[in-house]
Amino acid sequence: TERSRNPLILAGTALLVLAVAAAVVFGVLWQGAASKAKAAPTATARDDALRAAEQGSINLTTLDYHDVQQGLNHWKASTTGDLYAQLTQGDLVDTFTKQAQQAKSVTTGKVLDGVVTQLAGNAAQAIVYMQVTVTTAGGKPTTKLVPLQWNLTDTSTGWKLSGLPSGSTTGN
Repeated sequence: TERSRNPLILAGTALLVLAVAAAVVFGVLWQGAASKAKAAPTATARDDALRAAEQGSINLTTLDYHDVQQGLNHWKASTTGDLYAQLTQGDLVDTFTKQAQQAKSVTTGKVLDGVVTQLAGNAAQAIVYMQVTVTTAGGKPTTKLVPLQWNLTDTSTGWKLSGLPSGSTTGN
């Protein structure tokens, strides 16, 4: 038939098929990108909360008798809410300072692993597994593996440790 062999009709049909295929491919790609864009803020919040839990765990398990105040400042910078209040109220600061200086102790925390277990809005929970090494004057270092569980709160200055999950315990 003359009509089916017309090069313009064949070219038009081929272009139509290519256009439909391109529309399908780009539609699928657009949908995938849209779903990734929706997941990106949650993934970023989870990553930021985990980094804060890990750094906060390091800060709260590290204290050097040579400069106790610097360690305590790191504690304050890593915490908010009830945990901040517990670490800054009363005689706790004086007690830690005296104990660290009397024992001439250096305590160092190292993150082994961590995970965010819950994330909802500006609140999160995390578990961080730490290796904590304590060295006292003239003594050999003692190392413990310590799991720490934290509540975190997203503040105007970023995620911070805000307390312990109810019913949680920390390592010995």
